[in-house]
Amino acid sequence: MEKDTKQILELMVERFDQVDKELKDIKKSQGHMEQDILVMKEDVDAIAKTVSRDARTLITHGRRITRLERSQY
Repeated sequence: MEKDTKQILELMVERFDQVDKELKDIKKSQGHMEQDILVMKEDVDAIAKTVSRDARTLITHGRRITRLERSQY
Protein backbone atom coordinates (compact mmCIF):
# COMPACT_ATOMS: atom_id res chain seq x y z
CA MET A 1 0.00 0.00 0.00
CA GLU A 2 2.82 2.38 0.88
CA LYS A 3 4.45 1.82 -2.51
CA ASP A 4 1.19 2.57 -4.34
CA THR A 5 0.66 5.73 -2.33
CA LYS A 6 4.20 6.88 -3.07
CA GLN A 7 3.73 6.25 -6.81
CA ILE A 8 0.43 8.11 -6.80
CA LEU A 9 2.00 11.06 -5.00
CA GLU A 10 4.93 11.10 -7.43
CA LEU A 11 2.52 11.09 -10.37
CA MET A 12 0.52 13.92 -8.79
CA VAL A 13 3.65 16.01 -8.22
CA GLU A 14 4.77 15.33 -11.79
CA ARG A 15 1.38 16.40 -13.13
CA PHE A 16 1.35 19.55 -10.96
CA ASP A 17 4.78 20.43 -12.33
CA GLN A 18 3.47 20.01 -15.88
CA VAL A 19 0.44 22.17 -15.15
CA ASP A 20 2.67 24.81 -13.54
CA LYS A 21 4.93 24.88 -16.61
CA GLU A 22 1.94 25.16 -18.94
CA LEU A 23 0.51 28.04 -16.89
CA LYS A 24 3.85 29.86 -17.06
CA ASP A 25 3.91 29.37 -20.84
CA ILE A 26 0.36 30.71 -21.12
CA LYS A 27 1.23 33.78 -19.03
CA LYS A 28 4.32 34.40 -21.15
CA SER A 29 2.27 34.11 -24.37
CA GLN A 30 -0.37 36.40 -22.92
CA GLY A 31 2.29 39.00 -22.15
CA HIS A 32 3.51 38.87 -25.75
CA MET A 33 -0.06 39.20 -27.03
CA GLU A 34 -0.66 42.23 -24.82
CA GLN A 35 2.45 43.88 -26.27
CA ASP A 36 1.32 43.06 -29.82
CA ILE A 37 -2.14 44.48 -29.11
CA LEU A 38 -0.63 47.72 -27.80
CA VAL A 39 1.49 48.04 -30.95
CA MET A 40 -1.57 47.41 -33.13
CA LYS A 41 -3.56 50.00 -31.17
CA GLU A 42 -0.81 52.56 -31.71
CA ASP A 43 -0.79 51.73 -35.43
CA VAL A 44 -4.57 52.04 -35.70
CA ASP A 45 -4.51 55.37 -33.85
CA ALA A 46 -1.79 56.68 -36.18
CA ILE A 47 -3.71 55.52 -39.26
CA ALA A 48 -6.92 57.10 -37.95
CA LYS A 49 -5.15 60.44 -37.44
CA THR A 50 -3.70 60.29 -40.95
CA VAL A 51 -7.07 59.43 -42.49
CA SER A 52 -8.74 62.24 -40.55
CA ARG A 53 -6.08 64.72 -41.65
CA ASP A 54 -6.37 63.56 -45.28
CA ALA A 55 -10.17 63.82 -45.12
CA ARG A 56 -9.93 67.40 -43.86
CA THR A 57 -7.48 68.20 -46.66
CA LEU A 58 -9.81 66.73 -49.28
CA ILE A 59 -12.76 68.68 -47.88
CA THR A 60 -10.74 71.90 -47.93
CA HIS A 61 -9.53 71.28 -51.48
CA GLY A 62 -13.07 70.43 -52.54
CA ARG A 63 -14.30 73.78 -51.20
CA ARG A 64 -11.49 75.62 -52.97
CA ILE A 65 -12.23 73.87 -56.25
CA THR A 66 -15.94 74.66 -55.89
CA ARG A 67 -15.16 78.34 -55.24
CA LEU A 68 -12.80 78.49 -58.21
CA GLU A 69 -15.37 76.86 -60.49
CA ARG A 70 -18.07 79.29 -59.34
CA SER A 71 -15.79 82.29 -59.79
CA GLN A 72 -15.14 81.36 -63.42
CA TYR A 73 -18.80 81.66 -64.33
